[in-house]
Amino acid sequence: MLWGRSGNQCSFTDCTFELAQANDSSSKAVVIGEEAHIVAQKPDGPRGTSPLTRDQRDEYSNLILLCPTHHSLVDADETRFPVEVLLSMKAAHEDSIRPSQDRSALQSDEQWARIIDGLTTRLDLDNWDDNYTGFFQGGEVTLKASFVKDAKAALVWLAKRPWPNGHEKLKNICIDTALVLNELLCKLNENSYEVDVYIKYRTYYKIREWNEPLYNQLLAEYKLDRSLMEDLALELTRHVNWFSDEVRRQIDPDFRFEEGYCSLTTADGFGTALLTPRFTRQEVQQEHPFPGIKAFMDDRRTRSTMASTY
Repeated sequence: MLWGRSGNQCSFTDCTFELAQANDSSSKAVVIGEEAHIVAQKPDGPRGTSPLTRDQRDEYSNLILLCPTHHSLVDADETRFPVEVLLSMKAAHEDSIRPSQDRSALQSDEQWARIIDGLTTRLDLDNWDDNYTGFFQGGEVTLKASFVKDAKAALVWLAKRPWPNGHEKLKNICIDTALVLNELLCKLNENSYEVDVYIKYRTYYKIREWNEPLYNQLLAEYKLDRSLMEDLALELTRHVNWFSDEVRRQIDPDFRFEEGYCSLTTADGFGTALLTPRFTRQEVQQEHPFPGIKAFMDDRRTRSTMASTY
């Protein structure tokens, strides 16, 4: 929303510097603009004394798009550029840009901005590893019940989205993300039960009366279920990382730049590994990299996890 309303220009008075410029040597834009905080992120920063919460300080209403020169200038001189002056400067710049923008296109961009913020919050990207690591630890799969409830609510929210115009690829990523999340939750629901504040996946191979053939059959099925849930969690992480890449490419070059990619921590008898699953360049050329659950069960082992062990 900030980049769209600023028209890709610095918001400082009389500065028309373009903040994302074409790169002659590649198809990627060179991003020069900086999303400056009007009230600083931290209390000891420029104009940092404020009742705004940490989350409110990162919202659109507290950000102004500036070129590097003017970003440095306004942060170096708080007396000349207090909060009120920057808010007025931002409003005046966006008002001057608005008449030159296509109204329907601007409305679509703002709707997309709400979808991006909504998906980021509902899928809880900030706590991704903490939420999904339960699929990869030894013993029973154990997840926070509140997380499972929120994931189901996010799935319903995605299913009900009226998609704005434009950004067709981003829309397809969101739809595929919902498909993968649905498959993961369906598999979890098959044998899950609630204990206190947790959801656990039942170790159904532990039978009361010993029957070796039945035990071996159920154990093999259980291992397949566990493996499939792990692979679906990895696939879901690939999709949210692709979502972040596409938002940066199409809409906001600074989207989750500081937070980086979502990752997963796995543990086994040999140690701990941090996985950052992402699609390959060839895979992202496909309209829908998720082939459906049946085909996915055949080709899931070919997916890259981009593991880095620590």
